[in-house]
Amino acid sequence: MKATSLRSIGPRRFGAVLLAAFLLVSLLPGSALAAASVTSATGGGAISADTAGTPPGNGTYASLTGPSIVVTTAGDIGIGTITITRPAGFEFATTSPDPSVSVGATGAVAAFTSATTSVLTFTVTGANTGAGTVVFSGVRVRPTVGFPLAASGELQVGGSAGVSDATSGLLTEVAGAAILSYQTTPSTSATAGTALAQQPVVLSQDQFGNVRSGDSILLSSVPSTGGFSCTTNPKLTNGSGLASFTGEACKFTTQGSYVIRASVAGGTPVDSATITVAAAAASKLVFTTQPGHGTPSTVLSPQPVNSKVVVMVRRKNGFITGSPLKFQVLVPPTVSPSIRTVGWPTPTGTLWPSLPQVPTPLSSAKSLPIMDTRVSTSGPLPIRVAPLTG
Repeated sequence: MKATSLRSIGPRRFGAVLLAAFLLVSLLPGSALAAASVTSATGGGAISADTAGTPPGNGTYASLTGPSIVVTTAGDIGIGTITITRPAGFEFATTSPDPSVSVGATGAVAAFTSATTSVLTFTVTGANTGAGTVVFSGVRVRPTVGFPLAASGELQVGGSAGVSDATSGLLTEVAGAAILSYQTTPSTSATAGTALAQQPVVLSQDQFGNVRSGDSILLSSVPSTGGFSCTTNPKLTNGSGLASFTGEACKFTTQGSYVIRASVAGGTPVDSATITVAAAAASKLVFTTQPGHGTPSTVLSPQPVNSKVVVMVRRKNGFITGSPLKFQVLVPPTVSPSIRTVGWPTPTGTLWPSLPQVPTPLSSAKSLPIMDTRVSTSGPLPIRVAPLTG
């Protein structure tokens, strides 16, 4: 055969040959001239381990949006197949409903063909002759196991139709719903108003044992009447899933029996063992029942109960000066009587120095406080007030 030189073809015929060659190459599957671009799928960035295909995962699939392919030049998508491959640690749904493809590129014809847990396949029977978008929908995926968590990975678009992209949608498995437990249990006994000797440390993890970081752990008292508080509450879990309240001075202010409940939004709370809170040492005494006005040799009514006794004795006919007055508080024979020598206030209001309050004038009477420090632990004491002569 006689070879034909490029010079013998001529400039015009040579240009026509180049144009035909360009069009032919552009329509070939996988052409290096293809300019299709892939828009990554979304919706797979935080797939819960609770949806894993292996029990105790519930096997629920996450539905993705996309991916999609944008074409601008004829032949960007050639005749052949388009595949979507999942990353390790995940699997596609192989049951109905099937994925689908919506073709918006001029001239292109494509349809879903088959699904395995690893690869979705779509068949292209018509190459595109113009610009447009090809959108995949109904792609469903889940983690294969709940522990350990699968490493993040990308969907990959490929196949013989000439479209290829190794980063077509990030899939990430995250820990499931929180289940709380005490890493360090709080003290089971405490004193009101004093920080617990052992402060709680709470662990947050899912049903598979994956730890959860960044959870906001709130402590509360059950019942809520304990006056429970911590310096910082709630606290966030760290990278090990722990929220430590050490140094946060968690305490109760009310005597009683309580539990400390640790809770987190959307998770399962945990209660501590019962904590018995004892009353703090007395800092002051108060009346639980106020005593009535005293009548000489008569039992006070009502009686003061379980508290320091303060007896009010009145002396009429104005101010008295001169010799001090003596009174006695009469109590049952088993209790020694208390005798106090006190000075009646002068017209200028001068009082016995140890008195805690100023008597209040009432008509022409004056009230003089007589202090008695007896305390009843079993009920009211029948107390009487009488003058003491001599």
